Amino acid sequence: MIYKRFELSQSLNGDHLVYIARNSAGIVVFREASETKLKKTIDRYLKQQQQEELLASQKKTEKSLKKGLFAKKNPPQKPKTIQAEAPTPPTRITRTQDGKFISKSQLEKAELSRKKHFWG
Repeated sequence: MIYKRFELSQSLNGDHLVYIARNSAGIVVFREASETKLKKTIDRYLKQQQQEELLASQKKTEKSLKKGLFAKKNPPQKPKTIQAEAPTPPTRITRTQDGKFISKSQLEKAELSRKKHFWG
């Protein structure tokens, strides 16, 4: 007999008759002295599983609400103190249209000063 995804059957344990419930994999999950007690145990188990799923979904929605636009921000962390100075990266050197070498910062300054007009 199948009851709520569990297969119910009887088993002899010495001189005593025991009712067992097996899951879909065939593993014995519950054992009780009577069939009514076994059904009540299955019902309690399924009710507990539903409550756990409900709590998990509520926690998930609370976390998603906290990630919204008006969520509390983490307090700003203190900047880490650097004990030794980090070496500065070398400046990039590129070639101009003339073929001369010029640093990237000087090239950007030259382009900014050249672009004064909307069309030019």
